[in-house]
Amino acid sequence: CSIQPNITIREKHDPNQFENVLNKHLLLSENCPTDTDLIVWPETAITDDVVRNTNVNSSLVDFIQKKRMRLLVGSAALIKGRDFNSAFLFDEQGNVSQIYHKNKVVPFTEALFQASNNQNLFTANNVQGRNISFGTMICSEDGYANLFKDWRKKGADLIIVLLNDMWFNAKEAYYMHLQNSIVNAVSFNIPVVRSSNSGISAYINKNGEIHNISDNNNKAIVSEYSVTVSGEKSFYAKTGNIFVWVCFLFAIIIPSISIRKK
Repeated sequence: CSIQPNITIREKHDPNQFENVLNKHLLLSENCPTDTDLIVWPETAITDDVVRNTNVNSSLVDFIQKKRMRLLVGSAALIKGRDFNSAFLFDEQGNVSQIYHKNKVVPFTEALFQASNNQNLFTANNVQGRNISFGTMICSEDGYANLFKDWRKKGADLIIVLLNDMWFNAKEAYYMHLQNSIVNAVSFNIPVVRSSNSGISAYINKNGEIHNISDNNNKAIVSEYSVTVSGEKSFYAKTGNIFVWVCFLFAIIIPSISIRKK
């Protein structure tokens, strides 16, 4: 169950709006079905550290324990004096079970955040009792094929992308960003769920087909996805850019033969 609150940049940066922003996410999450395996909040849904901020943590724990649902939250994280753009996974008891910090920060625009090299694979049981493993990406990271490859190598059944495209003024930009997830879903034969603050939230299956797309930038949206995971790796996931290297090799060999004959 993906929450798309459509909160403006001004609201996110206004300390006086912090509580309202939190409450908006909580109220929208009340609309998630009772059989939800995982509720997903977008990138920096919480602009403070969800663990260090005791008021936020208490509100989240109360909600989770009432709903008995897991919650994946995009949040800032403060660790040893350094700021990270992160994702926190809360279990059904309200405990933080796993954390992911963004690996590929955007130059200049994310100057305050530190890049990390942690790639913790998240796990959760679905309602059928199956253990599902998923990799988490934050915003522009869905454009890095190597990250998809690393998650697939670690055994990810699913990729969840937390993002915020409120920065874009043109709707075309939302669709350009969406292409990253589509291409990599097909390349690595893995479903992708995008949860956006504003822009396009969607479920993309392993064939690149888009389901339940939500791109309304004027109102809040709660999206429900029934995701089919695939454990089978694609040829590209197994071999990487071997085709490119073979072409590159031929590009060297053929001219060399031609020059030698002359």
